[in-house]
Amino acid sequence: MTNPVVNIAVVNFKTVWGDKNANLERICAYAEQAALCGADIIVLPELALTGYDDEADKPLHQKMQTLLAETIPGPATDRVSEIAKRTGAYILFGMPEVDGDDPSVTRNSAAICLPDGSVRSFRKVHMPAGEASWARRGDEPLFLDTPFGVIGVGICYDSYKFPELVRMTKARGGQLFINVTALPFEDILPNVNREDLESMALADSIYLASANLVGLDLYKHFMGGSSVLGPGETVGETAYYAGYPFGDPAGQQPGVFLAAIDLSLAESECCHTRRLFTAGPEGQAPGWRPAIYQEMCDTVLNDPDWQRRVRAH
Repeated sequence: MTNPVVNIAVVNFKTVWGDKNANLERICAYAEQAALCGADIIVLPELALTGYDDEADKPLHQKMQTLLAETIPGPATDRVSEIAKRTGAYILFGMPEVDGDDPSVTRNSAAICLPDGSVRSFRKVHMPAGEASWARRGDEPLFLDTPFGVIGVGICYDSYKFPELVRMTKARGGQLFINVTALPFEDILPNVNREDLESMALADSIYLASANLVGLDLYKHFMGGSSVLGPGETVGETAYYAGYPFGDPAGQQPGVFLAAIDLSLAESECCHTRRLFTAGPEGQAPGWRPAIYQEMCDTVLNDPDWQRRVRAH
């Protein structure tokens, strides 16, 4: 039977740019303490293991992310996996991953350490321009089957601008999506991504656990704002159950935010989208229609003009 109540910890994480050992020690320390506080799921940010900032003037083989990348499983995940197995927690953190099938390829990945001691990898599917200088995008979504139901995972750009991963999570019966992210003040205004997450929680009636870097990395200042948010009792309003919205000064310090949430409330009467993915009364069909969307996407994929535009960029 699925347990609908889950303790989620999200970490505002301050990196030491390029110092993998120092970052790993703090990842482990945060995970240990969050587990002691009862966390079932512990989320750390994108590239927490190494730091995020890219040295744009360096060639690929000299970039910090390339030099410090590891396989998954590998030395870093072995350390964190020990904690996950001992505490029974799911622990997620971002890192550059060496592709085991092609060592010349580096991915921007989220390592997922499971309570049974196994480790999985989610490779960022949608790649913004800056990261494309060192990372190759992934091609496969990741959905975790857990005692709390299906959980989807995305990394930053995956979560904010592409609703497909979130909607697939919900369509599979999941009520929680995890966003491993790295948002600096220099790149975007805080309200832009805050509104992305809040609208997603409402549109899909789903909970989101988002963990962000905080403070100075190499040269960019990351905004923190790690949080657990989702639909609230009032229709049309997003509730923050732990942490703070992006841009809130109270959320710009390193630390852990923890909340116990009842995932079943995402399907309660107060959620106006609760029949988006399930049949309504008297056999009323769900609102979401993937067969039509598949046909629409096939039309685009087979359009020579679209193919030319993609090749041109």
